[in-house]
Amino acid sequence: MDLKASVLVFLGGGVGAWLRVALGTQLDASSRWFPGVGILAVNMIGCLCIGAASVTMQDGPLKLGVIGGLLGGLTTYSSFALLLDNTAREGRWLWVGTQAASHLFGGALAVVAGMYIARCVLHLLQTAAS
Repeated sequence: MDLKASVLVFLGGGVGAWLRVALGTQLDASSRWFPGVGILAVNMIGCLCIGAASVTMQDGPLKLGVIGGLLGGLTTYSSFALLLDNTAREGRWLWVGTQAASHLFGGALAVVAGMYIARCVLHLLQTAAS
């Protein structure tokens, strides 16, 4: 990886991590009915954006900075795993299953949805330009 890509990944990762904490804690504080909704939300937003970026961006340093840095910093497996462990230790097994299914299946669906939406938007833009 060249210096430009390295800098973009580094900066993007910092911004993504900051957004994850800021958005995640705000959502968690505002929703007492769904434990860990902040982590779920940032993972779904990140997956949707990763799907869109994967089909709209050309390979190169900027794509690495956006997907590997910004969106990699935004999404989080470690926080998700900690949430599952904490919830299991509390004996809240229904929430463990709900969280696991929501993150895994929801994330995969969000990536596909991001790709589909991005392709539709690109098609509309190309049609409008013709």
